[in-house]
Amino acid sequence: EAVEVLEGTVIVGPRVCFGCKGMKGVVIGESVKKIGEQAFRRCESLTSLKLGMDVRSIGKGAFAKCSNVRSIRMWSLERVDFGEGVFAWCDALECFVVPNETRELAQNMFRECASLKRVVLNGALQRIGTCCFYSCKKLVECDFGRAPWLESIGLYSFYETNLQVVDLTECFVRDIVEGAFHTMRNMHTLLLPVTTEKIGEGMCTDCEELRGISLPALVKKVPHWCFSGCAKLESVTIEGQKVDITPGAFSGCKQIQRTQLAGNTIQELLA
Repeated sequence: EAVEVLEGTVIVGPRVCFGCKGMKGVVIGESVKKIGEQAFRRCESLTSLKLGMDVRSIGKGAFAKCSNVRSIRMWSLERVDFGEGVFAWCDALECFVVPNETRELAQNMFRECASLKRVVLNGALQRIGTCCFYSCKKLVECDFGRAPWLESIGLYSFYETNLQVVDLTECFVRDIVEGAFHTMRNMHTLLLPVTTEKIGEGMCTDCEELRGISLPALVKKVPHWCFSGCAKLESVTIEGQKVDITPGAFSGCKQIQRTQLAGNTIQELLA
Protein backbone atom coordinates (compact mmCIF):
# COMPACT_ATOMS: atom_id res chain seq x y z
CA GLU A 1 0.00 0.00 0.00
CA ALA A 2 0.97 3.65 -0.46
CA VAL A 3 1.58 5.96 2.48
CA GLU A 4 0.83 9.66 2.24
CA VAL A 5 2.30 12.12 4.72
CA LEU A 6 -0.53 14.59 5.16
CA GLU A 7 -0.52 18.35 4.74
CA GLY A 8 0.43 20.17 7.92
CA THR A 9 3.21 17.73 8.79
CA VAL A 10 6.54 19.58 8.94
CA ILE A 11 8.96 16.87 10.10
CA VAL A 12 8.99 13.14 9.38
CA GLY A 13 10.82 11.72 12.37
CA PRO A 14 13.82 9.34 12.48
CA ARG A 15 13.07 5.64 11.83
CA VAL A 16 9.33 6.33 11.62
CA CYS A 17 8.82 3.65 8.96
CA PHE A 18 12.06 1.70 9.35
CA GLY A 19 11.66 -1.76 7.84
CA CYS A 20 7.98 -1.43 6.84
CA LYS A 21 7.93 -4.27 4.31
CA GLY A 22 4.41 -3.93 2.92
CA MET A 23 4.64 -0.29 1.90
CA LYS A 24 4.88 0.19 -1.89
CA GLY A 25 4.74 3.97 -2.28
CA VAL A 26 5.43 7.14 -0.30
CA VAL A 27 4.00 10.58 -1.03
CA ILE A 28 5.52 13.37 1.07
CA GLY A 29 3.13 16.32 1.43
CA GLU A 30 4.01 19.89 0.43
CA SER A 31 4.31 21.06 4.05
CA VAL A 32 7.14 18.66 4.97
CA LYS A 33 10.52 20.34 5.33
CA LYS A 34 12.62 17.64 6.95
CA ILE A 35 12.84 13.84 6.71
CA GLY A 36 14.71 12.25 9.61
CA GLU A 37 17.54 9.75 9.69
CA GLN A 38 16.63 6.23 8.51
CA ALA A 39 12.97 7.27 8.30
CA PHE A 40 12.18 4.75 5.54
CA ARG A 41 15.30 2.58 5.63
CA ARG A 42 14.82 -1.06 4.57
CA CYS A 43 11.31 -0.55 3.19
CA GLU A 44 11.96 -3.37 0.78
CA SER A 45 8.57 -3.28 -1.01
CA LEU A 46 8.77 0.44 -1.72
CA THR A 47 8.87 1.14 -5.47
CA SER A 48 8.27 4.90 -5.78
CA LEU A 49 8.89 8.14 -3.88
CA LYS A 50 7.27 11.53 -4.42
CA LEU A 51 8.76 14.32 -2.34
CA GLY A 52 7.07 17.72 -2.00
CA MET A 53 8.48 21.08 -3.08
CA ASP A 54 9.27 22.27 0.47
CA VAL A 55 11.58 19.41 1.51
CA ARG A 56 14.88 21.01 2.52
CA SER A 57 16.66 18.27 4.45
CA ILE A 58 16.80 14.47 4.15
CA GLY A 59 18.65 12.69 6.95
CA LYS A 60 21.32 10.03 6.96
CA GLY A 61 20.20 6.77 5.38
CA ALA A 62 16.59 7.93 5.11
CA PHE A 63 15.84 5.67 2.12
CA ALA A 64 18.89 3.38 2.25
CA LYS A 65 18.37 -0.26 1.31
CA CYS A 66 14.95 0.38 -0.23
CA SER A 67 15.98 -2.22 -2.75
CA ASN A 68 12.97 -1.96 -5.07
CA VAL A 69 12.68 1.81 -5.46
CA ARG A 70 12.72 2.52 -9.19
CA SER A 71 11.73 6.18 -9.28
CA ILE A 72 12.27 9.24 -7.09
CA ARG A 73 10.43 12.45 -7.90
CA MET A 74 11.68 15.56 -6.16
CA TRP A 75 9.89 18.76 -7.08
CA SER A 76 11.94 21.16 -4.97
CA LEU A 77 13.25 24.27 -6.73
CA GLU A 78 15.31 25.20 -3.66
CA ARG A 79 18.40 23.80 -1.97
CA VAL A 80 18.04 20.32 -0.48
CA ASP A 81 20.64 19.07 2.03
CA PHE A 82 21.22 15.33 1.87
CA GLY A 83 22.63 13.23 4.71
CA GLU A 84 25.15 10.44 4.30
CA GLY A 85 23.97 7.39 2.38
CA VAL A 86 20.44 8.69 1.70
CA PHE A 87 19.81 6.35 -1.24
CA ALA A 88 22.63 3.84 -0.72
CA TRP A 89 21.93 0.25 -1.84
CA CYS A 90 18.72 1.20 -3.67
CA ASP A 91 19.33 -1.62 -6.13
CA ALA A 92 16.47 -0.87 -8.56
CA LEU A 93 17.00 2.90 -8.89
CA GLU A 94 17.94 3.78 -12.49
CA CYS A 95 17.95 7.59 -12.69
CA PHE A 96 18.24 10.58 -10.35
CA VAL A 97 17.77 14.28 -11.07
CA VAL A 98 19.61 16.48 -8.56
CA PRO A 99 17.33 19.28 -7.21
CA ASN A 100 18.05 22.73 -8.65
CA GLU A 101 19.86 24.49 -5.80
CA THR A 102 21.54 21.51 -4.13
CA ARG A 103 25.23 22.27 -3.57
CA GLU A 104 26.58 18.95 -2.35
CA LEU A 105 25.99 15.26 -3.02
CA ALA A 106 26.68 13.60 0.31
CA GLN A 107 29.08 10.84 1.27
CA ASN A 108 27.90 7.38 0.14
CA MET A 109 24.73 8.98 -1.23
CA PHE A 110 24.22 6.38 -4.00
CA ARG A 111 26.73 3.78 -2.85
CA GLU A 112 26.31 0.47 -4.66
CA CYS A 113 23.05 1.38 -6.40
CA ALA A 114 23.33 -1.58 -8.73
CA SER A 115 20.97 -0.34 -11.48
CA LEU A 116 21.77 3.39 -11.49
CA LYS A 117 22.47 4.40 -15.10
CA ARG A 118 21.93 8.15 -15.31
CA VAL A 119 22.47 11.15 -13.02
CA VAL A 120 21.41 14.68 -14.00
CA LEU A 121 23.52 17.30 -12.21
CA ASN A 122 22.52 20.93 -11.62
CA GLY A 123 24.02 24.39 -12.02
CA ALA A 124 24.53 25.02 -8.28
CA LEU A 125 26.43 21.83 -7.42
CA GLN A 126 29.85 22.44 -5.82
CA ARG A 127 30.93 19.16 -4.24
CA ILE A 128 30.57 15.43 -4.87
CA GLY A 129 31.22 13.59 -1.61
CA THR A 130 33.32 10.60 -0.60
CA CYS A 131 32.16 7.34 -2.24
CA CYS A 132 29.06 9.11 -3.59
CA PHE A 133 28.67 6.76 -6.58
CA TYR A 134 30.95 4.03 -5.24
CA SER A 135 30.53 0.82 -7.24
CA CYS A 136 27.52 2.02 -9.25
CA LYS A 137 28.66 -0.35 -11.97
CA LYS A 138 25.94 0.53 -14.51
CA LEU A 139 26.38 4.30 -14.32
CA VAL A 140 27.01 5.39 -17.92
CA GLU A 141 25.70 8.97 -18.04
CA CYS A 142 26.69 11.97 -15.92
CA ASP A 143 26.97 15.30 -17.76
CA PHE A 144 29.46 17.34 -15.73
CA GLY A 145 28.94 20.28 -18.08
CA ARG A 146 25.65 20.93 -16.28
CA ALA A 147 27.59 21.73 -13.08
CA PRO A 148 29.89 24.67 -13.91
CA TRP A 149 30.55 25.51 -10.23
CA LEU A 150 31.66 22.00 -9.30
CA GLU A 151 34.86 22.45 -7.24
CA SER A 152 35.66 19.14 -5.58
CA ILE A 153 35.31 15.44 -6.42
CA GLY A 154 35.64 13.24 -3.35
CA LEU A 155 37.47 10.12 -2.29
CA TYR A 156 36.58 7.08 -4.44
CA SER A 157 33.44 8.94 -5.56
CA PHE A 158 33.20 7.22 -8.98
CA TYR A 159 34.99 3.97 -8.11
CA GLU A 160 34.03 1.15 -10.52
CA THR A 161 31.45 3.20 -12.41
CA ASN A 162 31.00 2.62 -16.13
CA LEU A 163 31.42 6.17 -17.47
CA GLN A 164 33.45 6.20 -20.67
CA VAL A 165 34.04 9.96 -20.90
CA VAL A 166 34.60 12.34 -17.99
CA ASP A 167 34.73 15.89 -19.34
CA LEU A 168 35.30 18.46 -16.60
CA THR A 169 36.41 21.29 -18.87
CA GLU A 170 33.22 23.30 -18.26
CA CYS A 171 33.59 22.98 -14.47
CA PHE A 172 35.56 24.93 -11.86
CA VAL A 173 37.15 21.83 -10.34
CA ARG A 174 40.18 22.54 -8.17
CA ASP A 175 40.57 19.34 -6.19
CA ILE A 176 40.16 15.71 -7.26
CA VAL A 177 40.70 13.52 -4.22
CA GLU A 178 42.35 10.11 -3.81
CA GLY A 179 40.93 7.34 -5.97
CA ALA A 180 38.13 9.50 -7.44
CA PHE A 181 38.13 7.55 -10.74
CA HIS A 182 39.80 4.37 -9.48
CA THR A 183 39.01 1.21 -11.47
CA MET A 184 36.80 2.89 -14.06
CA ARG A 185 37.78 0.21 -16.52
CA ASN A 186 35.86 1.63 -19.51
CA MET A 187 36.84 5.29 -19.17
CA HIS A 188 38.87 6.16 -22.26
CA THR A 189 38.77 9.97 -21.95
CA LEU A 190 39.41 12.23 -18.94
CA LEU A 191 39.54 15.98 -19.56
CA LEU A 192 40.58 18.26 -16.70
CA PRO A 193 39.86 22.01 -16.50
CA VAL A 194 42.62 24.63 -16.27
CA THR A 195 41.48 25.34 -12.68
CA THR A 196 42.63 21.93 -11.40
CA GLU A 197 45.28 22.35 -8.68
CA LYS A 198 45.41 19.01 -6.87
CA ILE A 199 44.99 15.39 -7.94
CA GLY A 200 44.99 12.59 -5.38
CA GLU A 201 46.81 9.29 -4.99
CA GLY A 202 45.38 6.55 -7.17
CA MET A 203 43.08 8.99 -8.95
CA CYS A 204 42.97 6.84 -12.09
CA THR A 205 44.47 3.57 -10.92
CA ASP A 206 43.49 0.63 -13.18
CA CYS A 207 41.61 2.76 -15.71
CA GLU A 208 42.54 0.23 -18.34
CA GLU A 209 41.07 2.02 -21.37
CA LEU A 210 42.40 5.52 -20.66
CA ARG A 211 44.35 6.64 -23.74
CA GLY A 212 45.65 10.11 -22.87
CA ILE A 213 45.93 12.64 -20.05
CA SER A 214 46.77 16.34 -19.95
CA LEU A 215 47.61 17.84 -16.55
CA PRO A 216 46.99 21.61 -16.30
CA ALA A 217 49.71 24.05 -15.31
CA LEU A 218 48.41 24.50 -11.74
CA VAL A 219 49.02 20.83 -10.89
CA LYS A 220 52.30 20.71 -8.96
CA LYS A 221 52.41 17.05 -7.99
CA VAL A 222 51.50 13.70 -9.54
CA PRO A 223 51.14 11.49 -6.43
CA HIS A 224 51.62 7.78 -5.82
CA TRP A 225 49.85 5.37 -8.19
CA CYS A 226 47.91 8.21 -9.80
CA PHE A 227 47.82 6.48 -13.19
CA SER A 228 49.13 3.08 -12.15
CA GLY A 229 47.77 0.23 -14.24
CA CYS A 230 46.51 2.43 -17.08
CA ALA A 231 47.77 -0.18 -19.53
CA LYS A 232 46.64 1.62 -22.72
CA LEU A 233 47.81 5.11 -21.80
CA GLU A 234 49.64 6.43 -24.87
CA SER A 235 49.83 10.22 -24.44
CA VAL A 236 50.87 12.33 -21.44
CA THR A 237 51.01 16.12 -21.30
CA ILE A 238 52.24 17.93 -18.19
CA GLU A 239 51.93 21.69 -18.56
CA GLY A 240 53.43 22.72 -15.23
CA GLN A 241 57.08 23.60 -14.71
CA LYS A 242 59.11 21.03 -12.75
CA VAL A 243 56.17 19.05 -11.41
CA ASP A 244 56.86 16.59 -8.58
CA ILE A 245 56.22 13.20 -10.21
CA THR A 246 56.19 10.61 -7.44
CA PRO A 247 57.89 7.29 -8.32
CA GLY A 248 55.22 4.78 -9.34
CA ALA A 249 52.74 7.43 -10.47
CA PHE A 250 52.72 5.86 -13.96
CA SER A 251 53.58 2.31 -12.90
CA GLY A 252 52.49 -0.26 -15.49
CA CYS A 253 51.91 2.35 -18.21
CA LYS A 254 53.97 0.59 -20.84
CA GLN A 255 52.30 2.01 -23.94
CA ILE A 256 53.26 5.67 -23.50
CA GLN A 257 54.45 6.91 -26.90
CA ARG A 258 53.84 10.67 -26.88
CA THR A 259 54.81 13.11 -24.15
CA GLN A 260 54.79 16.89 -23.80
CA LEU A 261 56.66 17.86 -20.65
CA ALA A 262 57.18 21.54 -19.89
CA GLY A 263 59.72 21.05 -17.13
CA ASN A 264 60.18 17.31 -16.53
CA THR A 265 62.02 14.45 -18.18
CA ILE A 266 60.72 11.19 -19.55
CA GLN A 267 62.89 9.41 -16.95
CA GLU A 268 60.99 11.13 -14.13
CA LEU A 269 57.69 10.16 -15.71
CA LEU A 270 58.53 6.47 -15.93
CA ALA A 271 60.38 6.13 -12.63
